Amino acid sequence: MKRISYVFPVILAAIILCSTESCADKKLSKKKITKIVYSYGDSSVPPKYHRSYTITATKDEIRIVVDSYGNILADTTYQMNKQKFDVLTDKLCKTKLKNKKKTEDTEGCTGGTSRYIKVFSGENVVLNGYAYFCGGEIFGDLDGDINSFAAEIKSFIPDIDKLLE
Repeated sequence: MKRISYVFPVILAAIILCSTESCADKKLSKKKITKIVYSYGDSSVPPKYHRSYTITATKDEIRIVVDSYGNILADTTYQMNKQKFDVLTDKLCKTKLKNKKKTEDTEGCTGGTSRYIKVFSGENVVLNGYAYFCGGEIFGDLDGDINSFAAEIKSFIPDIDKLLE
């Protein structure tokens, strides 16, 4: 009976440790993620209103580049730290982002917006996917709670609303 009392806590600890280390995509490991790139592609609207942007996060900094059809409107970098980056990698895993079989048939849908997420472990790309939001549907090869992750990474840019004006 004593042997069982030791086995249960060890198994429980292993389950907890494994669940906190891996993401939905088995290639991802929170401790090995070194860079996250999130891009938002705006819909086709006149240049005055068009705002696409890319946010690149590492444990040292987070940078946003805002453009309107290739014309750079803002390029700003903020300090980041390991604790903030860990929050971001936790969110990446909790939103269960992973690649799925690509859905290409957009059923004639045009004018939507897109999200791209690329995750690095050193120089290796461990997740690379996109989602195209159009007509209430999501197309592409990225699965998971994309919008929740987008909200999290944008929350690290203190003046994002001003930058997107």
